[in-house]
Amino acid sequence: MKAWIQVPKTNIDYPVVQGQDDMEYINKNVYGEFELSGAIFLSCLNKDDFSDPYNLVYGHNMKNLSMFGKLKYYNRDENYYDSHQYFQILVDGKKYRYQIFSYETVSDDSDEYTVGFEPDETFGKFVQRMAASSMKDTGIVPTKDDKVVTLSTCSTSGETYRFVVHGVRVDEH
Repeated sequence: MKAWIQVPKTNIDYPVVQGQDDMEYINKNVYGEFELSGAIFLSCLNKDDFSDPYNLVYGHNMKNLSMFGKLKYYNRDENYYDSHQYFQILVDGKKYRYQIFSYETVSDDSDEYTVGFEPDETFGKFVQRMAASSMKDTGIVPTKDDKVVTLSTCSTSGETYRFVVHGVRVDEH
């Protein structure tokens, strides 16, 4: 276990693991046992302390709304965002709070799956594009100096699409 993720007012309240590759926890739970729902996991390319400018967290979109199944409500209910604007990640005795600034459906080979950014103009343009592509204008546009986490899950739009929710770190305790 590397961290813990919580989305208040939802059932998203899970440990976050990290594998040797991004397929390790697709159908394996946090104990290493086979489970179709897998686990919530951080990209193997990210530092495990969420210190990268851009971090990518995966979870299945389960029909019973477990794992990242509730994320679909951002897409389905235009008022959902109003009462679900934040999530938090607990890691190394710290609590990072993120405000959701964008959510969208993307292809599984989109730029959202690029990890390894530096806090530079390329990253700044990347997060500006995320904000501009959002299904809802939140009025929040991160900068190159911010820390961003993307929550990724399967989309109902088809096999090669993913639904992603982007959050920018707004405080730390």
